[in-house]
Amino acid sequence: MTVSIIIPLYKDLISLKLVLEALKRQTYKNFEIIIAEDDNSKDTVNFLKNYTHLNIIHIFQEDTGRNKVI
Repeated sequence: MTVSIIIPLYKDLISLKLVLEALKRQTYKNFEIIIAEDDNSKDTVNFLKNYTHLNIIHIFQEDTGRNKVI
């Protein structure tokens, strides 16, 4: 069974890095990470290139002040 981990994100790459580093160390590896971003930041896209070894799905919406992606 694959577990889906949903991470809502709004311009906080420092916290995202902490979460992804912790997930990278998990012994259970059958999971996907869904990053639901309230923005479409090029910084986030570039940042996620460092985590190609994790199963990350990046979804986004334009910045409206509320994250309705989830």
